[in-house]
Amino acid sequence: MLVMVLVMILTLVAWASYSKWITRADSLACMQRLRNLGTALNNHIVDKHEWPQEPGTDDDNVEVSEDQLWDWWMETMKPYGMDVNSWFCPAELRMKKKEKKGEAQEQMGITAGLKDPSYIPDQIPAGEYEPYRYPGQPWAVERSDFHGDGQAKLMPGGERIEKEVIFSNMKRK
Repeated sequence: MLVMVLVMILTLVAWASYSKWITRADSLACMQRLRNLGTALNNHIVDKHEWPQEPGTDDDNVEVSEDQLWDWWMETMKPYGMDVNSWFCPAELRMKKKEKKGEAQEQMGITAGLKDPSYIPDQIPAGEYEPYRYPGQPWAVERSDFHGDGQAKLMPGGERIEKEVIFSNMKRK
């Protein structure tokens, strides 16, 4: 009986430790994906001499749906190392998989049923030095607080990532 109690206690401790490690691994993977986005954006700026200019942001009077805009971002950043799955936070993928319990574990991003990427790039005016002009303006922000410690913000240059509660997930009473 004592052995069974000890095994149960050790199992509970191991399970709690395992979930903390998974949460931490998701957070680190998310930070790495944001850094990769920063590298891709830097490479685009070096290559094209300006921030990626979203369709419909100039005076071209083109209406672009949100889906078309995300497709445009994914295609624009693909040559710089950002594949479709790089746009999705692992913690958000894990949450989605829990919602869809019967689905295959390998599914990622759009194939997992996620519509909008986890990271939202900012709109920055055209010009080679515009992305670096305001050091406090983030280049991209996490869409939601997937890790419980605030959204990650990718700062200019793509190297520094800060955490801050920007969009609250508060529920109305």
